[in-house]
Amino acid sequence: MTRAAPNSPPLRHVVTWSAAYDYCHDRYQAYYLAGLTAAAEAAGVPVTVHQLQRLPGVLRALRRVRSSYRLTRLMKTRLADGVDGIARLVGGNRTPPSGVFHPLVGQYVFEFEGGKTVRLAVDAQDSGELALPDAGSVFPLYAKTNYHADGVYPEFVIPECNGNPLILDKLPELTASRTQPAEYDVCCVVRVWGGQDEEEGVEHNLRLLEAVNKANVRKYLLAYLVTGDIDRQEARLRAQGIPTTRQPMPLQRLWQVSASSRINIIRLGMHNCVPWRYMDMLAMGTCVVFDQPPQTVWPVPLEEGKHYLHLGLLTPRGQARADDARYTAVPELLTQYVCHASLVDAIRSQTAAYFDQHAHPAAVGRRLLSKVLDAVRGSRSTLLAP
Repeated sequence: MTRAAPNSPPLRHVVTWSAAYDYCHDRYQAYYLAGLTAAAEAAGVPVTVHQLQRLPGVLRALRRVRSSYRLTRLMKTRLADGVDGIARLVGGNRTPPSGVFHPLVGQYVFEFEGGKTVRLAVDAQDSGELALPDAGSVFPLYAKTNYHADGVYPEFVIPECNGNPLILDKLPELTASRTQPAEYDVCCVVRVWGGQDEEEGVEHNLRLLEAVNKANVRKYLLAYLVTGDIDRQEARLRAQGIPTTRQPMPLQRLWQVSASSRINIIRLGMHNCVPWRYMDMLAMGTCVVFDQPPQTVWPVPLEEGKHYLHLGLLTPRGQARADDARYTAVPELLTQYVCHASLVDAIRSQTAAYFDQHAHPAAVGRRLLSKVLDAVRGSRSTLLAP
């Protein structure tokens, strides 16, 4: 039973749903589910995860085949469609009780004593638009993970951080790396894609790498080439001594290099979201330098000079890359950051504290649960359903 404030009915149960075959749904919700589960169970409240389809184990195996990095390069479209067809035949309909489904939206129902319920949606879509724009009648409490600073949202929409599910079982390892000695001044590992359609952001990524390469600092550079004219990109970068790869860097190696670098450069993700990788950096307590200021809002605001720095490579909506002069200014600016040791050390300390207090899965879960309890305490009838 939750330790609710006076006049709050006790929370008895939390219910959510799993879409075993969908590539995105369970993966994108894992961080929030882990946090809510920790918060609920700490209060003695059980959490039940219902399967939306039959035979979830079989569906997960099919999903691994369908989304395999190696197999997707070999499979023809007809074969991929065939796997999808088998999954539909095996699993059946995947519509949850709400009547709506989106692969990037998690659905959570909080059941209180007396039959009251609060419905929460967690929208993890990269773009600032709502994945379920008409959700107000179904989910009057709606957490948006990539809540744009210049967006206009209904009152029931609240900002939330962009959690990385890949770190859930590695948190002790990541937080322990905060004291790892520095081998590099700067780490800049970039997947060369972005913008609105993956290819739109390629040129910006290339110019970012080229600019960082010119800084006179100890650096670890790597370009992961995934889309567009990869042969041309590879030739262009290697001519300047910038290493490239066409294979994903092993995550353990990426974390090792990141932890041993005083500064980690990260560019904003698809649709200019704050990428998952920033959560790794917070857990490690490293100093992040974004390519440009974040354009999204987190529940506890990220502050420039306290939780991050940036290179000023502004790419507002509708603009695929920054002005030429801004790339030219990067080497000197980055060198100044490296030389400002006290600033870097302060940011490293403050990012670690931010993660522990506000971005750890348990902290995210407590925050979301608190929003639900606030809705009950405020007697907002629009948030309650019998």
